[in-house]
Amino acid sequence: MASNAVRVLSFCFELLFLILQLPFSSVLQPGTTHGFSIQEATVYDLQLAFHKNQLSSKQLVEFYHKQIEIQNPVLRGVLELNPDALAQADKADQERKTKAPGSLSALHGIPILVKDNTATKDKMNTTAGSFALLGSVVPRDAGVVTRLRKAGAIILGKATLSEWSHYRSVDAPNGWSARGGYGKVDMKSKDEMNHLEQFLRRPNPNEGRSWLSSRGRPPVDVLPWSSTRGRPPDIVLLWSSSRGRPPVDVLPQTSSCSRPPVVVLPWLSTCGRPPVVVLPWSSSCGRPLMVILLRPSSHGRPPMNPYTMDDPCGSSSGSAISVAANLVAVSLGTETDGSILCPSDSNSVVGIKPTVGLTSRAGVVPISPRQDTVGPICRNVADAALVLETIVGIDTNDKATIKASKYIPKGGYAQFLRKDGLQGKRLGVMRYFYDYGKDTFQHETFELHLNTLREKGAILVDNVELENIDEVNSGPSEGIALAFEFKYSLNAYLKDLVASPVRSLADVIAFNNKHPKLEKVKEYGQDLLVQGQNTNGTGTLEQALLNLTKLSKDGFEKAVIRNKLDAVVVPGAIFSSVLAIGGYPGITVPAGYEKGRPFGICFGGLRGSEPKLIQIAYSFEQATIIRKPPPLRKL
Repeated sequence: MASNAVRVLSFCFELLFLILQLPFSSVLQPGTTHGFSIQEATVYDLQLAFHKNQLSSKQLVEFYHKQIEIQNPVLRGVLELNPDALAQADKADQERKTKAPGSLSALHGIPILVKDNTATKDKMNTTAGSFALLGSVVPRDAGVVTRLRKAGAIILGKATLSEWSHYRSVDAPNGWSARGGYGKVDMKSKDEMNHLEQFLRRPNPNEGRSWLSSRGRPPVDVLPWSSTRGRPPDIVLLWSSSRGRPPVDVLPQTSSCSRPPVVVLPWLSTCGRPPVVVLPWSSSCGRPLMVILLRPSSHGRPPMNPYTMDDPCGSSSGSAISVAANLVAVSLGTETDGSILCPSDSNSVVGIKPTVGLTSRAGVVPISPRQDTVGPICRNVADAALVLETIVGIDTNDKATIKASKYIPKGGYAQFLRKDGLQGKRLGVMRYFYDYGKDTFQHETFELHLNTLREKGAILVDNVELENIDEVNSGPSEGIALAFEFKYSLNAYLKDLVASPVRSLADVIAFNNKHPKLEKVKEYGQDLLVQGQNTNGTGTLEQALLNLTKLSKDGFEKAVIRNKLDAVVVPGAIFSSVLAIGGYPGITVPAGYEKGRPFGICFGGLRGSEPKLIQIAYSFEQATIIRKPPPLRKL
């Protein structure tokens, strides 16, 4: 038996060596079935391929699984995969064959990633990227997830994000979270290990979840093993490191079985700690007490922009990265101030930040009920409109959706995908945001784009000004309001959970202080959490809210109404705070690349102006066709 194991290991190492010599472009194939290429395919393309029997939902999920397996160890856009995704795909394929009701829905059988702050009542976690919520149990699907499931969409998994949607610390990198950026364990850090041990010891309703990320396994999981006979799962260790610790630590076991519980896990790192730790086992040939699996990491680095391999912006980083790199068809992000628009801008994808209340926030880990919104991140405007059309509507668990439902157009949003959508639209050009210098590449590019808008029939109103823009950008009111709102809304969310290691913001702060290495408190701090916890009373909040209302009314609303604008047009995501404090919608579209770095163009309007914004954005997109997939790179 020993000689067989040696031969298997030898073969695995030889295979890994060959794989590592291949260029990324030779590993990442376009994914063609029956002459149909999956990469860059639109939702319409995918549906057409389904109905022509060129593609099945199962094949599509398998393709994305493979792309995640190849690219995610570097890009880190996907935090967790749904172990039921293939079963959902099989169900969608069967429904399509039998022409079941709902099988003609635009998103039926289409895989989608949701941000890890968005609740799914299944085998996946919902943690906002924090270990403090690992193992928490949500009472129900988030409102938007309920609508996706009803439409027949396949929840492929959870996307990485800036921890607590970038409301933990101002110093943390964009896209970083303790879970998403976590990649190694220091065995000397007993408090971190003890927490994970305690989590795995207690009854877990999500037990048995699996994760097809980072070479096929999750960062933390309970290995499903319920056999009452034979030995526990065998080990196949693929480890190509020439230094660092050995690939497995086996701590004392007290069992009559001859072998400890072990795990199948590829390990491709060239340095650092191993991916597998096997903790004490006290079963009589039953399942192991616990197994902690830790994915490979470049020392806990955050997710990467697939175009530049640096800052992806946040907080919906993974949603944008995964769509841009063809790890998924479409995704959902959330925004409080810039968290959809900025990563979409930086990763050359389309993001829609809807009017606050147009989409339900129920089941989403909150920051501010006044500013939070859920929206699509996709590769094109048409897909974004279809996703938006699916997730809008009244949710009794979010009262804001009742008021905002008046903005939902009869017939949905796809009807506004018109190539002549710019004809007659009055667009305000706010030169305050075009401060690039006249000889720069972006200045020249945006001047060309403004000319394109004119050529397609738009009426440009130049030099539109917001009289209070400096106060919007630098005044304290938004920060004060968010601190109060975060504390109250997060406490309410945590109390509503079926089970959770933490029940209040104070508990979260205490957890981080207890596990500083696990949560990298020394490196990044938790100043925003502490600031929120320290808020008291309502007088300061009320004054801040009055100021924000006045800023929106006397600023953006006044400029739009006075100039009779349908929308404003600005570069990138720099306009996000103006849209955020008033609950206004915005949409960003790829606008170009400067030395390989993407940048976008943003159209914003008053509440409920999504139909006009979609017309404008789609017309611009079709006139320019700028987006291109990220360059292929070597692993």
